[in-house]
Amino acid sequence: MIQLTDELIRTAFAKTGFDEKYFPVYEGKVKQACNELQEDVPDDDETTEQESNVFSSIRRANDYIAYYVEEIEKGHGDTWAASIAENRGIEDEFYTVEEAYNSIENEDEREKELDIYINSLSEDPIFRERYKSLFHDFDLHPQEKASEYCEIFHRCINAGKSTICSHAFANEANNYFDERGTHYNEHFVDIHAEAVEQAIEHGMDDDQAYSFGDSCSEACEQGFLLMANNYLKNYHEDRQKAFYLYLYGKDYLHRHNREVPECELNDLRRELYK
Repeated sequence: MIQLTDELIRTAFAKTGFDEKYFPVYEGKVKQACNELQEDVPDDDETTEQESNVFSSIRRANDYIAYYVEEIEKGHGDTWAASIAENRGIEDEFYTVEEAYNSIENEDEREKELDIYINSLSEDPIFRERYKSLFHDFDLHPQEKASEYCEIFHRCINAGKSTICSHAFANEANNYFDERGTHYNEHFVDIHAEAVEQAIEHGMDDDQAYSFGDSCSEACEQGFLLMANNYLKNYHEDRQKAFYLYLYGKDYLHRHNREVPECELNDLRRELYK
């Protein structure tokens, strides 16, 4: 039966090529893994080298130390690195990071470790901010959705949209994300984003502005004339009525490639100002 010796551990560690300072972590992992395997199914005289708990524990330690060192060299502390190394490959990316985050007791330290992780993914502050928001909202796809958000935001900025409008557009588009990719109606999202921008510029807070955006995009989808009374229940200021008329004209132009006829605009105007 193969015995686990200090020499065997030393030889195995040397093959990893990692700095000597990581040897105690490696050694501890080999011994821990070997003890656990021996308690479960002990080796006997007929156990082959490939099946041996000794060499299985070394393989486990090789995987563990590779992930551990990667995290340490990003700037993470031991607790975070140990958690990532323990769970990488067992859980998907979100749960692995969540487990590492929750393994740290101090709240400030948790956030510091999360920032190190996010910063390792991207240098873009838009990505970093979005990832953190998604992570704290327990979204299961923070990296994919933050990447998409970032791409859409910069595309909007490059097209000449304002920062507020670009964030609103990216945020609304992000809501349609699923594992198969994002499928959203560009026109409806554009209506939503412009409404959010309009609301914020007139003093609404973010929650109120995004609710206003939802109302406007819903009216666009269901029909501005049909949804006018519903809209007026919450938004009845003259400027909000004027904006509704503007959006109707914008929607009509998009759908028909021509300006809305004045008679149809008057029908909606009468409904809003009756």
